[in-house]
Amino acid sequence: MTNMLVERDGRTIGYAECGDPTGTPFVHMHGAPGSRLDAGPTSPFAPALAGLGIRLIGVERPGYGISTSRPGRRIVDVVGDVEAVADHLGLDRFVVSGHSSGGPHALAVGAQLPERVTAIIAIASIAPLAQTRDFTGCGEAGLLELAVRDPDALRAQMKDLAVAMRADPTTTLIEMLGSVLSERDIEVSLQPEFAAHIEPAFIESARGDYAGYAEDCIAEVVDWGFDPSTVAAPVDLLHGTADLIVPIEHSRKLAKALPNASLTEHEGDGHVSILTHFVEVAGGLVAE
Repeated sequence: MTNMLVERDGRTIGYAECGDPTGTPFVHMHGAPGSRLDAGPTSPFAPALAGLGIRLIGVERPGYGISTSRPGRRIVDVVGDVEAVADHLGLDRFVVSGHSSGGPHALAVGAQLPERVTAIIAIASIAPLAQTRDFTGCGEAGLLELAVRDPDALRAQMKDLAVAMRADPTTTLIEMLGSVLSERDIEVSLQPEFAAHIEPAFIESARGDYAGYAEDCIAEVVDWGFDPSTVAAPVDLLHGTADLIVPIEHSRKLAKALPNASLTEHEGDGHVSILTHFVEVAGGLVAE
């Protein structure tokens, strides 16, 4: 199910749901690029989540899909959007999950809404980059370097990428991801439930000319607007040892910075295949 919330300032926030509509709420932060559809009915995890009694709600960041762009936003600024959606849906307490660029945003929600966030799952998350500007091993190092050097040029490049994604998604996806997917990533991506979801989700993520993709990259290389050491909720960190987009060292750094974190390293998994462990971890939180 896809929905749209209109904020007081006139911005729209897109969100989608799957799983058990009466189940334990999990608010999900998609990667970059991404959209609300990562938690929509076509999610490859929807049937399993429904069986576990989990209601997955994907909140779309500004500049993706149907969510209004918000130039200059910081990581912490997502908290207001998540809070608005949670209030709209009547969610008093919930788990937050995030994949890749969604990881810092999930942590921001945990830091700023400690009375509402019961736990956090951060999958292949990026660690803070503002101080070191060390992009070693990052599959998107070129984009991050451009975010530092010339943000406006990055925004223009992203617009061109979005046009290409909408016009020829298959070729554009191969060009974007062909060199940064591990063998295990490719195996998982070719599974029918994943293959049917990936291309439509990427097309939708490009609807807003990838303004959101650009702002995510820019927000990652400056101060996040919160201190990870203030995240009190328990954090499950998941990362694959063969991740070619976000090196596993990022989760190792986060494990040291977060006061209540547990890191599970999955041998041989990459940036996409690590997602296959999400249902198991989410189910464990519900069973506790």
